[in-house]
Amino acid sequence: MQKKCSNNLLILFAKAPLPGQVKTRMQPPLSAQQAVTLYWAMGRDLVAQLSGSGQYDFCVYYSPAEAREAVARWLGKGLAFYPQSSGNLGERMATAFGETLQRYRRVVIIGCDLPTLTAQTVQQAFAALDEADVVLGPTEDGGYYLIGLKQVQPVLFQNIDWSTDAVFKQTLARARQAGLKVSLLPCERDLDTFADLEAFWVRCQKKAAASNHFPEGHVTKIIRELLGKPAAKPTP
Repeated sequence: MQKKCSNNLLILFAKAPLPGQVKTRMQPPLSAQQAVTLYWAMGRDLVAQLSGSGQYDFCVYYSPAEAREAVARWLGKGLAFYPQSSGNLGERMATAFGETLQRYRRVVIIGCDLPTLTAQTVQQAFAALDEADVVLGPTEDGGYYLIGLKQVQPVLFQNIDWSTDAVFKQTLARARQAGLKVSLLPCERDLDTFADLEAFWVRCQKKAAASNHFPEGHVTKIIRELLGKPAAKPTP
């Protein structure tokens, strides 16, 4: 485990960017290689936005276990990297919480599917754990983009229909049945499908029109190429 600098730890759950293994719900219309390129960009933007805040430690739990060097080249060797355990997503997250809550007071896990997630939102999640037992960031498709705990809560990861639109609802129900206090972050639309990708681009255009500034990053650059869109021209 990395040298501990804070009481808070942010974990990025990431897959190695390999064809046929990432963003499969976007294929087609994207090719397997285009999906890899997009996923690569999403991870790079997240690391750029979330690392170096000084308010929390940051590490990556990756899969498959033999992909450490590939993931480190992708996300930057300055981070700490640990292989995910075996099992379904819930079992892997439960193991990660179990390993890290032995050393940290608060632990938050995110994935790569919300490349616009900010350090401010992550800090909001850690702050919520001062009062709450669980913090969740729901997504419009029924999942969640963030989960935070200050004690291991195995019940939150058992008998969940992972990769379905029932994940958030079932997790919230398990928490309430266990008498846990839950804090909710704003609902977001993550990038799982091609429709999500198109909607993300529309939001970028609206943001550009409202602020006279287009949100640049690896993801917006790749989407311009994938969708064949020209660079935005904000309204004067």
